Amino acid sequence: MSDAVLIAILLAAFAFAIGLVQVLGRLIDSGGRDGWDDEPPDTGGTRADTADPDVTGPGRPQ
Repeated sequence: MSDAVLIAILLAAFAFAIGLVQVLGRLIDSGGRDGWDDEPPDTGGTRADTADPDVTGPGRPQ
């Protein structure tokens, strides 16, 4: 393979990578709402034994 062909392939690959990054950047910056919450719900206040007396919480012996 000649050096010119190798250089052309490398330049095409870099151009493709730059274009892909630009397209992904536009998708991220579009700011459209996707319906997902920004953070997961807070579950720190729930206890496993309040639902059923037979259920034990994680780390507790049965």
